[in-house]
Amino acid sequence: MPILLPSRLAVALASACLLQGCASPPSPPAWTVQPVQRIENSSGQSAATWFELGKFYQQRDQLHMAAEAWRTSLALEPRQLAARNALAVLDARAGRLEQAATALRALVEEYPQSAQPLGNLGYVYYLQGQLVQAASTLEQAVALGGDIRLARNNLQLVRSALASQSLPPASAVQAANAAKI
Repeated sequence: MPILLPSRLAVALASACLLQGCASPPSPPAWTVQPVQRIENSSGQSAATWFELGKFYQQRDQLHMAAEAWRTSLALEPRQLAARNALAVLDARAGRLEQAATALRALVEEYPQSAQPLGNLGYVYYLQGQLVQAASTLEQAVALGGDIRLARNNLQLVRSALASQSLPPASAVQAANAAKI
């Protein structure tokens, strides 16, 4: 029997297959660096979400956590009325009346058509013993309308305090000042 010698083509194919087995493995892809933290809101939460979380904590009397949530909300949206007003209310509740009054006066100046900061400012004036100023501010809040039940209640409280001190109500003081002009 004759011995079959492989053809040149068969030898070339076999050699090519064997050589591929000897080749080095493909190099791994170059490493890429991915950021761990996004600079923007890394939690993916909006200012409104943080504000609602602050209300949740406030309802559970966890005031420190409420304040932190509202500060985070403000960091995302610094000009929002609701979170700034809520922090001012926390200041008043903690007895930091001058700090609360300053924050509320800024809100009233920035949002003159909003009754809520005006009503809160009037109540802070009441807590500070500035009854005439409190009545005047609360009357302005009531005049703006909207959901002003709290402002109306606080105005009645201030008027009662004024009556017990025999001081004229704020509307009488305003009328007297207007007559002098």
